[in-house]
Amino acid sequence: MNCTLPSLNARIFILFTVLFTQPTLLYAGTDSSGAVLRINVGGHGYVDHEGNLWSSDAGYDGGIVATVDVPIDGTNDPILYQTMRWDPLQEPELSYRFLLPNGNYSVNLYMAETAAHAMGERSFDVYIESNLAHEAVDISAQSGGYGHALIKTALVTVTDGELNLDFVHLQGDPVINAIEVIPATGVATTPEQPLVLTVQETGSNHVRISWDSFHYAIAPDLTGYSVYRDDALIATTNMTSYSDTGLSADTSYNYSVTSQDNAGNIIATSNSLSITTGMYHETDLAPQITGTPPDVVTANTQYIFQPVAIDNDGDPLGYSITNKPCWASFDTSTGRLSGTPGDGDTGSYDDIVIAVTDGLNTVSLPAFSLHVLDDTSATDQATAGNLTVNWMPPKSRTDGTALTLDEIGGYRIYYGDATGHYPYMVDVSDETTDTYTITNIPVGTYYVAMTTYDIDGRESGISSAIAKILR
Repeated sequence: MNCTLPSLNARIFILFTVLFTQPTLLYAGTDSSGAVLRINVGGHGYVDHEGNLWSSDAGYDGGIVATVDVPIDGTNDPILYQTMRWDPLQEPELSYRFLLPNGNYSVNLYMAETAAHAMGERSFDVYIESNLAHEAVDISAQSGGYGHALIKTALVTVTDGELNLDFVHLQGDPVINAIEVIPATGVATTPEQPLVLTVQETGSNHVRISWDSFHYAIAPDLTGYSVYRDDALIATTNMTSYSDTGLSADTSYNYSVTSQDNAGNIIATSNSLSITTGMYHETDLAPQITGTPPDVVTANTQYIFQPVAIDNDGDPLGYSITNKPCWASFDTSTGRLSGTPGDGDTGSYDDIVIAVTDGLNTVSLPAFSLHVLDDTSATDQATAGNLTVNWMPPKSRTDGTALTLDEIGGYRIYYGDATGHYPYMVDVSDETTDTYTITNIPVGTYYVAMTTYDIDGRESGISSAIAKILR
């Protein structure tokens, strides 16, 4: 349907299908001392807080691009963790290929759990140069939970002019947010390569540690690891992480790890890591709220803003608003601000604040102003339009089992300026609706896709994209 002025409404219809992108190869550098790769997976070029340039996504085979608006803890560059490529169960497995000069490299994989998967719901192996580099990666468990940055590092040697990364399903779907490859001069080529021990999570009565091992590439006989607390052996495992429970609160413990071969010989010993457990107290985590409200609306045009809020404790949430425009309504159960201003409502509405509470803690979005333009101004400017999305709710899950409406938690609309690149997302947390209008977006060409998520937060694959021109 063609767009019409002044409302510039566009309507599209979406059916849920899986979108795949084609593989490309990325060549980097001419020698190992000058070859550095930084890939903003699922996103465009980006300059991080240290001035390093990250290129747009390249080198991939398989997977689906997604963008989220989720706060990320533990990093100065949350943008790197808000775009991603995730891999559905269908073949092929997600992989990356980079043409690199032969040499030694440190490969850093950036990950964050942004789909609210609990520990054990997402687990996958990562192979680098056909060697198992990271086994049973559980982002939620290893990072400390939802919205926490995690970097997994492996030291590798390229001998065939090509770096290969493969992400293999175990439980749920593999996901990767960014890839960094840095030359590593002097990387050990003998089994004396050390284990690097890091802390992943602490509590009043538990500690979770993890380590990265350049194992199969230099120690093919490696069979497992021994974990020591205060120089006493407490566990053996073939995983690269361990949770130590039943500890005392506010107490310091020293940890170290050794790797051994199939004859029981020690291959490598990690650094010693001192960790202090937290004080014991009942805690209630504050909820999180995100969203960027549109700040302009035309008189006689519908305005809708839906923030996204989560509570890691699972507490029920309630919403409130201050300085609500008189022409708008506000839903205290969802935080949705909506309404249609009339000709007499033009002007600026300032210091609007939307907050969410779990009954104990209250957090809010930054205060914002909302400007209502008259129809004439909007027509003259012709710089913004509205995009209406219609869809059919899915009736079944990917395994063929029925999906009823009361099992649906809501929908997410992704849109951007290119197929597979969706920097903007709108969360529609009303399972009963089949239409939504994105208001006051700049005129131009947009590609729109959707997902469905259930009441447990599990999100579907992304739909095929529909293009629409607003002009």
